[in-house]
Amino acid sequence: MRSDINVRVLTLNHNEHQDSVLYRIEKNWILQFRLGPSLFGRKVILFCNYPVDPAANLDFVRNCYYQLQWCSDEGCENSDDTASYAQIFAELSGSFHYYFTYDDSSEPQGSGFFIVDPVIKYGRNEELPADCIQCQTVLAKCLGAFSTWENKLRVAKESGYNMLHFTPIQELGASNSSYSLKEQLKLNPIFDDGQPITFDEVEKFLSKIRTEWKVASICDIVLNHTANESKWLVDHPEVTYNCTNCPYMRPAYLLDAALALFSVNISKGYYETKGIPREVCTEDHLNAIRYILHSEILSSLKLHEMYTCDVSKYVAEFLNLARNRNPKSPGKPGKLKEEKELILMQDPKFRRLASKVDMDLALALYNTFRQDCFDEESRLKRCSEDFKNKLEELNQIVTNKLQNHLDAAVDNLMAGIRYFRVQQDGPRIKEVSLKNPIVFRYFTDYGNPKIIKEYEDIMYGEKSRYLMAHNGWVMNSDPLKNFAESDSNVYIRRELIAWGDSVKLRYGEKPEDCPFLWNYMREYVERTAVLFDGIRLDNCHSTPIPVAEYLLDCARKVKPDLYVVAELFTNSDQKDNIFVNRLGISSLIREAMSAWDSHEEGRLVYRYGGHPVGAFYQPSIRPLVPSIAHAIFFDVTHDNPSPIQKRSVFDTLLKKKEDPKSTQSFIREEITELLEEAKSEKEEYTESQHNELVNSLKKIVQLTATNKTAETENGIDPAEKLEDEIELGDSKTQVDDVNDLNGETNEEEIINGSSDEDLAVEEVAVSKSTSASYELVPHHIHVVDEKRQYTEWTDDQSLLAKNPRYVSRNSGIITAKRAIHDLHFQLGMNGYDQVYVDQMDADIVAVTRHNPETDESVVLVAFTAFSHPDINAAHYQRSIRPLEVEGHLDEIILEAAMSHTLTKDGDSKYTNVENFDKDSDYINGLIEYEIDMKQHELKGILTRLYWKLP
Repeated sequence: MRSDINVRVLTLNHNEHQDSVLYRIEKNWILQFRLGPSLFGRKVILFCNYPVDPAANLDFVRNCYYQLQWCSDEGCENSDDTASYAQIFAELSGSFHYYFTYDDSSEPQGSGFFIVDPVIKYGRNEELPADCIQCQTVLAKCLGAFSTWENKLRVAKESGYNMLHFTPIQELGASNSSYSLKEQLKLNPIFDDGQPITFDEVEKFLSKIRTEWKVASICDIVLNHTANESKWLVDHPEVTYNCTNCPYMRPAYLLDAALALFSVNISKGYYETKGIPREVCTEDHLNAIRYILHSEILSSLKLHEMYTCDVSKYVAEFLNLARNRNPKSPGKPGKLKEEKELILMQDPKFRRLASKVDMDLALALYNTFRQDCFDEESRLKRCSEDFKNKLEELNQIVTNKLQNHLDAAVDNLMAGIRYFRVQQDGPRIKEVSLKNPIVFRYFTDYGNPKIIKEYEDIMYGEKSRYLMAHNGWVMNSDPLKNFAESDSNVYIRRELIAWGDSVKLRYGEKPEDCPFLWNYMREYVERTAVLFDGIRLDNCHSTPIPVAEYLLDCARKVKPDLYVVAELFTNSDQKDNIFVNRLGISSLIREAMSAWDSHEEGRLVYRYGGHPVGAFYQPSIRPLVPSIAHAIFFDVTHDNPSPIQKRSVFDTLLKKKEDPKSTQSFIREEITELLEEAKSEKEEYTESQHNELVNSLKKIVQLTATNKTAETENGIDPAEKLEDEIELGDSKTQVDDVNDLNGETNEEEIINGSSDEDLAVEEVAVSKSTSASYELVPHHIHVVDEKRQYTEWTDDQSLLAKNPRYVSRNSGIITAKRAIHDLHFQLGMNGYDQVYVDQMDADIVAVTRHNPETDESVVLVAFTAFSHPDINAAHYQRSIRPLEVEGHLDEIILEAAMSHTLTKDGDSKYTNVENFDKDSDYINGLIEYEIDMKQHELKGILTRLYWKLP
C-alpha cells in the first residue's frame, strides 16, 4: 500500500456497541476493519450501509447494508485472523453504520458509526478546509431589498470572512422572528425589488460570491415548528400536537386557558382589591398572585376530574351486577385476587369523571361471601363500601399526583413572573396587558371564547384540532425524549419556555405517520440544500432523530458534500455523539460567551482548538481513535446580548469573531525595527545590540491595563531585573515586568531558543461571528424585534460622515478583524494544528498554534476584558510571570489595541461609552473608539526575518 494514503484501522471486539463513540475520517482515506482478540477463531460477517461500489452510482440508503469481504495482508494469504481485514475507500461524505455477526448469531454482536467529513468547494474549485472556516451569521430579514445584498454582504467579505451563515430566507410569520416561518417554500417578501425575487436569483447570487468572493454559505433549516399563521395548518392540523390527536393535552390546555383569562382580568383591574394591581413589580404582588392561583384559579378548574372516575356511578353498577352473580367463597379467593389488583384506567379522551375500572375484576375482588353479614343486603352493602373505598383511594392517588404537577406549575409560573417583572437582572416589565401578559400561552385558541366553559366546550368539540401546542425549550430535559408525547408532563407542569409565535410539528416515526408533513419539509430542505453549501440544524436537540435522518439523507442526495452545523444542548458528550453519529453532523456550535472568566475561555480554546502541542508524529497508517465533535466556535451567537453589553467594548477585539483570546499581543515596534536592522546588516549579535534591545524592551507599551495593582518584587527595580536576565550568550530571553515612560503597566513575552518559532497572534480552529459585532454595535440585534437593515460597504470616505448607512475599512475594528482572519486562514492552511494554552494570570492568556512538520509556532498573548477596565487602569501596575518560548523570534506579525477617541485630549483610553445614537433605519455601532494596529505583511505564512538570539 502506498505510504501517502491515509489508512485508519478500526478494531472490532465482541459485544462492543459504540453508538455514542465518534469516529471521523476524511474523504479519500481508507477505513480498515480488523478483528480484535475476542473475535479470533470466529466466522465474522461484517455489514455496512456505505455503498461499497460508488462507481455503480448506488444511492445511499440508510437501511440498506452491504456485506464487506475479508482480505489478508499482502504475503499472508494463509495466515491467521490477525492478518484479516475488510476495508472501505471513503469517497462519499456522511454518516455510516456498521455491525457484525458471527457463527450462527442473528443479532448484531457489535456495531458503531463512522463519519466521512464533507469537502467544501469555493473559488475555482478550491477546497475550504473545516479548520480554515471563518463564518459570520447574517439575519436575513435585515438584508432588505435583494438589490442591496451585495453591498451589505461585502462588509463581511472585506472583514475576511469566507463563509456566511444566513438565518432562514423564507417568508416569516407575524412575529417577524427569524426562526418562525410562515411559508417554507416561499422567499421573504422583504427581499422584493418592485417584483418578487425568485429562488433562482438567490442561487445565482450565492454562486457569484462563492466563485468570485470565495465566500461559501450555509442556511438554517427549521424542522420543529412553523408559524401560527402558516396557511397549510388549516388543511392539515394533523401535523401539530393538538387536543384532537393528542387528547392528553386537554388538561394542560384548560389550565393554559384559565391562566390567560387570569392575565386578562388582572389587566382590567379585577384583582386590585385582592392585592394584584395592573402593574406587577413587587414580591407582595407575587405572593398575592400565588394565593389567587391556588385558592381560586386551580380549585375552580377541578382538573382532577379529568383523571378520576365517577365513584357513585361505579358503586351503583357494582351493586346491580353483584345481585345477579354468585359471590366468591372466602375459602376460594381465586387466582384473580392473587395475580391482579384493581387499577384506574385513564379515559383516552380525558373527559371528566370518565376514567374506568375493570368491573369483572372488581366483582371478583369485592363481591365475596362475608362471615360478618347475615343477609344478602348487608353483604352487598359491605362489599360495595369496600369497593367504594378502593375507588376513592385510586382517585386520591391520581389527584395527589396531579396536585404535585400543579404545585410545580405554580412554582414555575412564579419564577417566570419574578424574572420578567421583579428581578434586577430581568427586563422588569410592570404593566400587565395583552402585549405583556402575566404568563405566556402554551396553546393556540379557536374562535373568541370569553369564559372557561366556552374554552372547555371547544376543547371537547370538533374544532379542538385547532387548539395546537406551541413549541419551546425545556431546561435540563433529556434531548432524546420528546417533551410533547403522552408520557411527558412538561405542559401541565408549565416547564416549557414557550415560543408563542409557532406551533410544534408532529412527525411521528416514519413518513407514513404524517405523509403531508414529511413530503412538505423534504421539499423545503432539498431546496435549501440546492442553494447553499451547508445547513444549520436549528434546535437540533428537539428534532426527532428519525426525522432529521430522513431529511438530511434527502439533502445529501442533491448536495453530496453537505456541510452540516447543529445547535445542540445535551450537556453530555455521549449524547452529543449520538446525534452527531446518527445525523452526520460536521460541526457543533460552541460559544465563547459561555465562559465566565479567562480561564474557562482558555479551556474552551484548548478543548476545541486542535491537537495538543507535542503530540507524537503519526504515520499514515494508524488506529482510528475516538474524537470529540468538531466545533464551530462562536464569539457570540445571535441569540445572546452583545459582548459590549455583557462584558466590555474591549472584549470585541479580544474575540475577533472566533477565538476569545485574540486581542492585544504586544512586543512593540521598537523590537521589530531592531530585528529588521539585524537582518539587513547581517551582523553578529553584539553587546551594543544587546543594550539596545534591553532599552527597547523597557519601552514596551502594555496590552491593556486592568483594575489590578501589582506590587514590585522585593523592592527591586523591574528594569534592572530585566537587564540582568537578558545576558549576552544566554540561550533564552526572559522579559519581566517593566514600567514604560508613561508609567503604564507592561506585559512581556519570553522567547526561548531551541527551534524556529514565530511569536504573534494565534487563532483557534473554526471561527464564527454575528454580523455587525465588528462594527461595535452595543446592543443585542434581536432575532424577533429587530426591523432595521445592515449597513453597506463603501470606499468613498465622504459618504461616511454622519451617514449611518455606510461603513468602510476604517469603521469599528474591521481592519483588525481582516488581519486576524487572514492569519487564522494561513495557520489552518499551513498545518498549525496543535494548540497549547498558558494561563499567565487571572486576565492574561497565551495561546500557541504549533506546526509539527516545520516545528514553528505562532503565539498570541491576550489581555482579556470580562468587564470594563477601570478608567485609571493605565496607571496601575501588575506583576506578571515571564512567558518562555522555545527557539528564537522571527516576526511580530500583528499588534492591536483599542482606545477611546478622547485619549487624544488627555482622557483615559478606557473612558466609557458616552455618545451613542441608535439609528432608526440601519444597525449602527459605536464611533467613539478606535483601533491602533501594526501589521507586518504575510508572505506565505510569515515574513521571515531570522534574527537569532545566541
